[in-house]
Amino acid sequence: SKVMGPAMVALQFIQAGTIALYDTICAAQMGDVIGSMSFEGLTAQRNAFDPRVHEVRHQIGQMIIAGFPSPYVDAQARRLVEDFEVGNFALFGRNYVTAKQTTQMCRDLHKLVYEKNGYSAYLASDQEGGVVSRVCIGSALFPGTMAMAASPSADPYQVGKNCGNVLGSMGILGNFAPVLDVNLDPMNPIIGSRSYSDDPETVARMGVEMIRGMHDGGMLATLKHYPGHGNVSTDSHLGVPHNATPTEVLMRTEWMPFQRAIDAGADAIVGTGPHL
Repeated sequence: SKVMGPAMVALQFIQAGTIALYDTICAAQMGDVIGSMSFEGLTAQRNAFDPRVHEVRHQIGQMIIAGFPSPYVDAQARRLVEDFEVGNFALFGRNYVTAKQTTQMCRDLHKLVYEKNGYSAYLASDQEGGVVSRVCIGSALFPGTMAMAASPSADPYQVGKNCGNVLGSMGILGNFAPVLDVNLDPMNPIIGSRSYSDDPETVARMGVEMIRGMHDGGMLATLKHYPGHGNVSTDSHLGVPHNATPTEVLMRTEWMPFQRAIDAGADAIVGTGPHL
C-alpha cells in the first residue's frame, strides 16, 4: 500500500495487541521524502535519514509488554524482539503446559532479548490466585484473594513468598498482583471474588502482606486495578465504567489500599478505565 503525504504514516499493529508507534513519532522529521513510498521503502529511507530512529525504536520497545500465542518462542515472539526491539512479555495460560516447558520457554525468551538488547527480558504473569491463575501446575496454584481473606488461618505473606519462589524458579520476574480493588458493588461483573473484601482495611492489610511475601520471594509486585474497579457495574474490557463516589470518600475507601501498598514498596500499577 502507498503512504499518502509526509505526515501520514501507517501504524504497524502487532498481533498480540500492541501498537508500534515508531513511524508516527519519526514522521514529522522526514518531510516530503516519504511522499508516496511503500511501507518498506519508507522504513529504509527513514532509517537512513535519521540515525536517531534506532534509539527511539529501542526505547519504545522497552516500554512495551507484549504477548504471543504459543508455549514456546514462536515466530511472533521473535519478530517482536528482532523487528520492534520489544524487551518484555506477559505470559498467559496459552503459554504454560508444564513447569519444564515453561522454564525452557522463559530461558529462550531471556536469551533472545539479551542477544538483541544486551539484557534479559522482563517476564510477568497474572497469578492472582483462584480464578485468575495463569500457572495451574503444582504449588503455583493457590486460593483466590477472597478465599484467603475468609480463612482465619490464611497467611498472605507466605502465599506471596511461595508464589515468588515458584514463578521465579521458572524465569518469571513479575506478577500482575495483588488485586487491591474494594468489592463494594455487588453487581460488579469483573472483580467479585478477585477482591479480598468489601472492607478497605482488610484489602490494604492483606495486599501489603502479599507484596511483602512476593518481594521476599524475589518477585516484583504490580497493583491493580487503579483507581479502583470494585465499585462499578461495567466491565472495563467491554465499556467505560462510571464511579460517582466523591473524592473524599474515594480517599478513605477505594484509594486507601493503593496508597498503603505504594508506601510499602509496590513496584508498579496496572491502570483501568473508570470514569470518576
